[in-house]
Amino acid sequence: MYTHTKTNLSSLTLSRAMAMLCAFSLSWSPSIFILSLLIMIALFIISLPFQSDWHGLLRIPTVVIALIFFAYILIRTLTSTAPWLDAQLDLYLYAKLIAIPIIISLLTTTEHKKQLVISYCLGVCILMLPTLIDGFGYAPLIDHLSFVQKDLTYAASYKGYHNFVYWHHQIIHGFHVTILFSACALGSIYFKPYRAILIFVSLLCVTDLLFFVNGRMAFLTLFLAMALLGLLQCQSKKHLAVWTSLIALVLFTASYVPAIRTKFLSIQTETMSAYAKEDLTLHAGQRFHYWKLSWQMFKEAPLFGKGSGYFRYFLKTSHDPMLFAHHAHAHNEYLMQLSLYGLTGCALFITLLGLALRNARKINDPWLANLTTAALAIFCLNALTDGSLFNIWEGATFVMFASIATANIRQIRNGQR
Repeated sequence: MYTHTKTNLSSLTLSRAMAMLCAFSLSWSPSIFILSLLIMIALFIISLPFQSDWHGLLRIPTVVIALIFFAYILIRTLTSTAPWLDAQLDLYLYAKLIAIPIIISLLTTTEHKKQLVISYCLGVCILMLPTLIDGFGYAPLIDHLSFVQKDLTYAASYKGYHNFVYWHHQIIHGFHVTILFSACALGSIYFKPYRAILIFVSLLCVTDLLFFVNGRMAFLTLFLAMALLGLLQCQSKKHLAVWTSLIALVLFTASYVPAIRTKFLSIQTETMSAYAKEDLTLHAGQRFHYWKLSWQMFKEAPLFGKGSGYFRYFLKTSHDPMLFAHHAHAHNEYLMQLSLYGLTGCALFITLLGLALRNARKINDPWLANLTTAALAIFCLNALTDGSLFNIWEGATFVMFASIATANIRQIRNGQR
């Protein structure tokens, strides 16, 4: 019995350490992330026979919905009309849902959850380094490093698998940096001894998102985060009025900065042009094209969808003009769920989002509660223009924060704080 307990504690401790490494490498190193994830799962499986309360996870709604959601995707993979090679990729990328109960089991205290978030934030700081070095005019310092994939225009993230460092420069980069900004901005309120350094990192995040990142979604997400953080922190109507005025002042001032003004106008111009002409040379035009295809697929099979892999299969069989782009998804997670898995899959996805957001508001630590809420809201916004759950890096981040929110429910049930 003593040996079993010792084995269990060792396995859980090592598995928790691998979870920290997963969070740390999630945004910037695919190689380390995949390796540490596999080790974490293996160690968790080893410890499973010695855990007496693992079945309690099955009474938590978020866990139940996540597992039902994945089981449904598995069924629609096995019954899909698309070839297996196309269908199995969707199954593989949505399999991250089954990590939710594993991470919840590892997060038994509030300190564990904070450590996981801090590990993630430190990793995002590393993600920003190449961009900041390049943005401040020191790109020659990293040009000779072969282990850095310099991807200024953003290619699909799976192309970075064999690179030690993957340099995201668009929507995924902006997604991570906006969460880091939220963590530091909130941290400057709750962790006064570290206020100066947290404000400094927040300003670096703003500089990165406004001036150094090509993606326009990062620009929009930053202002969403600012507005949301204000709403979460406002304790009275007076505070709300002050914060609203401050955001309006920032927006007004930013509109006179040429680089920001150009980026903002390009969003408006490209969106209108893409909508009117469906110009496939524009990113917005490509997205409108994918969205129209996805909506048509949904109308053909509204209840259960077309099945895993059908989006890519349709592009191939119809000789779609966007086939050359080799995009693996519809660039909108909601439409992707509707087209591939129908109303059933989309309902499960939205239910999972809703449960995670509700649980986040119940976290007893104010910094963690507000940050988790902000991170999940940022994910929901990004899902409008990206396959965010399908994507490894955004999807894994959602799994992490959904697990943090749900682990709090487990703590409350077990009488822990």
